Amino acid sequence: MRFITTLPVAAIAFIVTVSRADAADCVAPHSIRQVRNGSGPWMEFVRFDINGSPNRPFQVTQTRPPFVADPSGRPVRVSGDKFKKITFKTVYWTCTIGERFSLPRRAVRDVKRLRQFEGVVEYVVGYNAASVYAGARVYPFRSNWRVVLRFRNAAFLAR
Repeated sequence: MRFITTLPVAAIAFIVTVSRADAADCVAPHSIRQVRNGSGPWMEFVRFDINGSPNRPFQVTQTRPPFVADPSGRPVRVSGDKFKKITFKTVYWTCTIGERFSLPRRAVRDVKRLRQFEGVVEYVVGYNAASVYAGARVYPFRSNWRVVLRFRNAAFLAR
């Protein structure tokens, strides 16, 4: 009798464990561990924390709506007047990327993931028309690296 009640509980625990293993946190080399935004006195930024060495290519391009999620084909609404898309190629993509955003800000209005499929991860950043994109920088961080998109605050530009 005890075996009959224990078996379903064990089966459910196994299914939950297996399903979480497929969507584990990104800790493998060349995976994007976390994406977050923040600000300093004159700048706002979107930071991508990446495991491993900085020899993986990424590209930042100016883009505009409409935005579509890949591979689902669903429309993605992104707030902002101007948009930058960052594309990471040849990254480990079968994990859960941590996202911590405090939005909207003065410059950065929105950050959305468009693609995480077959070694390519893409995000789009919507920002205020009065703000200026100040470029991307790569910083080493311990044994990992960071890609930081920087935006000058519109309030600072008015001075």
